[in-house]
Amino acid sequence: WRFDMIQAMTEFVNWQHFPAFISVIATSLTAWSAIRITKLSRKNQLALENRKMKQDMYFAYLDAIGNYGNTAKNQTDDEIERNTNQWVDAHNRLVLVGNTESINAMMAFEECAKKSTRNQQPGEYKQVLDHLIKAFRADLFDDKAVNQNLTQLSLLTASLKKPLADIEE
Repeated sequence: WRFDMIQAMTEFVNWQHFPAFISVIATSLTAWSAIRITKLSRKNQLALENRKMKQDMYFAYLDAIGNYGNTAKNQTDDEIERNTNQWVDAHNRLVLVGNTESINAMMAFEECAKKSTRNQQPGEYKQVLDHLIKAFRADLFDDKAVNQNLTQLSLLTASLKKPLADIEE
């Protein structure tokens, strides 16, 4: 029985078929490599699209809070409603796509912004806004160390050219 098995294996490995066997292996490896490269390329493309989407939504949110914060007393009710709707829309979009840290920072910022409009601790408002920006940056770069050497961050408003946290109503 053992001799038959060895003889069968020897006959199976016929050196005449060896080049064909090698070409089948080479073709299989080439196909596997092409599929793998396509998957990795698609994965990288999706990651870039996801980052771009988050970046656009983070900018929209920061723009919305800037517009809302700049709401002047002489604006019409329609302008105030538009700025409020812009903030609400940006908030809702971020709840769907932001990471946990960004969402928590956004919620803390909004809670603090409510207090800040009642003329309570502006220092806390600046600190929470700083944490919000850093959370957005950490999510965009997928690395918390991106904020390691940064001190307090602030945003400039287009109309006032001063930090958003310094705007008082």
